[in-house]
Amino acid sequence: MNIQELTQYINIGIFVFVGFFALIGFLRGTYKSVYYLIATAIVFVGAYLFMGVYIKAMLSFNMQPFNLSVSGVEVKTLNQFIPDFISMQVPNAASLMEQDTMVKELVFSLTTMLIKFVYLIVIVILSITLFKLFTDIFWWIIFKPKKKKGEKRKKKTFVSRLGGAGIGTLKGAFYLLLLCFPLAGVVSIIIGC
Repeated sequence: MNIQELTQYINIGIFVFVGFFALIGFLRGTYKSVYYLIATAIVFVGAYLFMGVYIKAMLSFNMQPFNLSVSGVEVKTLNQFIPDFISMQVPNAASLMEQDTMVKELVFSLTTMLIKFVYLIVIVILSITLFKLFTDIFWWIIFKPKKKKGEKRKKKTFVSRLGGAGIGTLKGAFYLLLLCFPLAGVVSIIIGC
């Protein structure tokens, strides 16, 4: 597979991903799409505000009750495990990992970047699945359909559906950018090495 084919497959994947969200927006219409866009924005702003707290908690989370060990190194917390694991794998790096050096800072920065990337992927998956269920329940409670006998339900107009498709496209592009920014950082680090 050459680079042109790979680029073509990536472009097709991007169009399918964004097109899927455009189709969902088209089916929902403008009002529901705006509602879901606002709910998604609230979820991501909240996730961004609490990202630092979650990452610090993950790095210092006590894993001793799970009795985990990797290559003979016991995992108590990630803050403890990372220097011990690198010191065991690379014997000359033991002194660099014990002190506050640039190497230790680089290792923890890369670890934090990886945890942030996983965190963003989890938030995207949760926003598409679990948080969508919560917003559906909230939508149904607030805008409960009220049917009167003999009254037909108002159909969505084509303009409303096109507005929903546009909003769905924006939402799909937002998800795609959210996933691609950390991935682009990892790729630039790999290429730079």
